[in-house]
Amino acid sequence: NGELGVGTYKEVKTPTLLNYVNNILDISIGKNHTMLLTTKGKVLTSGLNSYGQTGKTEGKTNIFTQIEVPATVGKIAAGDNHSVLLTTNGEVYTRKEFMKLVDAWAFIPYDGIGYFHDGTN
Repeated sequence: NGELGVGTYKEVKTPTLLNYVNNILDISIGKNHTMLLTTKGKVLTSGLNSYGQTGKTEGKTNIFTQIEVPATVGKIAAGDNHSVLLTTNGEVYTRKEFMKLVDAWAFIPYDGIGYFHDGTN
């Protein structure tokens, strides 16, 4: 599904150096997508995008490309079919199927003790 970012959708059985990406600080792997965090707080994604989890409009991609995020990112997490970003100023952004409809990252206000600002946990 392209999650390896090697430029093909075929099975890859040997390690492959990705010469086109550099300055990577962190990697997070979902079920069929991968996210890379650069040392400058930018996010690159590749792979299946059935639920909007790569932050792109394409159905899937097989190379890592930068996505638009409204803030500098400090940490990344990829789940089965979703992605979560933590900004350097403590904001949390998430992306999953319902957000694909509006094609945007959703900001989740969180008070730090287990409750969202709407009172749910």
